[in-house]
Amino acid sequence: MGVQPLALLSELLNAIVCSKKTVQSFKHISLKALAGLLLSVLLVALMALVLLNSGSVDRAARALAMQLFQKELHGRLEMDELHLTFPNHVTLLHPRVYAPNEREPVVEAARMTARFHFLALLQPDIKKLAFQSFEAQRLKVRLVQNEQGSLNIERAFASRYPDTTKTGIEEYFCKQLSLKQASFSYSFIKNGKEIPLARANNINAQLRSFTAGKALVKGEIQEFQSNIASHALVVQKMQGRFFFSDKRSEVLDLQTRIGNSHAILSASLAGVSLFTPSLLEQVARSNAFVAIEELDLHSDDVKRLFPSLPLLEGIYQVKATAKQQNGTLELREAQLVYRKSKLALQGTIQHPFESNKLQYNLQCDSSKVSSELLTALITNKEDQQLVTSLKSIGDITLAGKLSGNLSALQADVQSRTNVGMVGFQGAIERQPNNSFAAHGNVALNALKPHLIVGMADVKSQLNATGTMELLVEPNALPCLLYTSRRG
Repeated sequence: MGVQPLALLSELLNAIVCSKKTVQSFKHISLKALAGLLLSVLLVALMALVLLNSGSVDRAARALAMQLFQKELHGRLEMDELHLTFPNHVTLLHPRVYAPNEREPVVEAARMTARFHFLALLQPDIKKLAFQSFEAQRLKVRLVQNEQGSLNIERAFASRYPDTTKTGIEEYFCKQLSLKQASFSYSFIKNGKEIPLARANNINAQLRSFTAGKALVKGEIQEFQSNIASHALVVQKMQGRFFFSDKRSEVLDLQTRIGNSHAILSASLAGVSLFTPSLLEQVARSNAFVAIEELDLHSDDVKRLFPSLPLLEGIYQVKATAKQQNGTLELREAQLVYRKSKLALQGTIQHPFESNKLQYNLQCDSSKVSSELLTALITNKEDQQLVTSLKSIGDITLAGKLSGNLSALQADVQSRTNVGMVGFQGAIERQPNNSFAAHGNVALNALKPHLIVGMADVKSQLNATGTMELLVEPNALPCLLYTSRRG
């Protein structure tokens, strides 16, 4: 018997209907399962978020941090509280680090806040730790050097396993570093007593792209203010970039204002490391470039650093470009200006940091010593005749060449004043008994002696050339130099 067409068509339609119902049922079940899975993941994430931000995790993290610090380092870490805010926010309340067997902390802060992915600490052999931001409020750093020359901060952060092959974190990077109301002090122990050497308070700083590693510190100072209490100086402004490594030290585009002084300069010293001793020896051997665009030093600020330095009151202005290579310093357009006086030099100085080897070959151009400066150097009221003579002479304009060392000077100079012109070509030498001997050729042109001695009603003029030999004993130095040294 054959299959009837109508019956076959009916069975086919029933199969199609049943298949559509099965597919729809599968989709429905799948959607429910997917929704359940997503809900479960969300619940787990919320539970993890609550757990990570809970006080129990904070307490566990605080205990673990202090335990790990003391396990790896000789110092001791303490803190009042630690707060973790998932996923990248950490806050420490009153953290402090102590050197071994000390009661006063080396480093402490009222509050430290950092933004970084702290789960990255779980990675094995992490070499670099990067912070998006780090802020320290009322940070206090107290450095004390003991009688053996060791700093307390070195002892606090000294590794318990110095011979291990495990390197740990080698570099720290912070995109934005902020210090608010920080302070710093440095002192040393002598005969059992702590003697303060330097102290700075009210430090507020903003640094960008700050990097610290083994023999490496670099970054950009966006803002810096401080009160250097140990020297009664106020750093009102500081901006610029810095780079210090074991092979090079440099500051670029540094702009600073301290007290009544300010500076704009750049300096790069290849072969100089701040992380090793004998800094002066390194500078003497370095290849360096220094560009002083502006340097205004007020006498009051300088005397706070060097109280015994005799300086007339006022601002000393310095501009210079200098290059040092292979022990030779080349000066390019170096200028020192004090009020109406100016000293302009260019030339070379060999071995400038070694007095026994120092040699110079300098050219003096467009320099001037004002009568105001010369009379200000005379502090003895009995020398009024000398003051009158100097006022008659007026400003002294100098030009010429100087060469020699610290014991002997070869000179070829010309001077112009209100009373005429004087030229000298010869040598000045220091004798074994510290006297000075001068000899050479002297030229006088249109010299007016009557103005020097104050005889206004007489006219005179002198033109002469000749040779000169002069010996000045130590106890017979001109009064002008003597009073200047006393002042």
